[in-house]
Amino acid sequence: LVTELLGNDYLLSSFTSNIAGKGGVQMALHQDQSMVPMPHPPFPLVANVLYMLDDFCQENGGTVVVPGSHLLSENERYSYQQADTPPLVSATAPAGTALIFDGRLFHGTGSNHTADRRHAVLTYYCRGFIRQQENASLSISPETFAAASPKLKKMLGYTVFRSLGMVEGGWHIDLDAKLP
Repeated sequence: LVTELLGNDYLLSSFTSNIAGKGGVQMALHQDQSMVPMPHPPFPLVANVLYMLDDFCQENGGTVVVPGSHLLSENERYSYQQADTPPLVSATAPAGTALIFDGRLFHGTGSNHTADRRHAVLTYYCRGFIRQQENASLSISPETFAAASPKLKKMLGYTVFRSLGMVEGGWHIDLDAKLP
């Protein structure tokens, strides 16, 4: 489904976790592609897959979303951000569910009113021409790189995207090569 949002040349931008603890307050609503100046293009530049490790409900801080907010115009987005009571919906689903969303969607962690922690893992993807949040070329050890599949290396940004990322004018990157 990430391919439907971002096309075939997307990259893994980061892999993180989110834990809503007892008494946790609601996170500020935000968009994951807010690093892009307005107006946003009429298509997503980033997408998230949120894996629910626990049951998600309104009481335990399940992610809140504003349905349709990814389609707002610049003026509508500004008016919405000034609103006192945005139309929030709590993402509720059993553990093991994945929530996939467009980077333009307003969302945030909900308030946790239970005694238990609520856990999630997020994979954040970006189009091939966008800088990744995690710089894989600096953070992956040579041993991990050597064991990675060509598909994973491509997703981590070790290939050329159209005319971006070439080395000495070359278009071909040997994904089976070893890091120095």
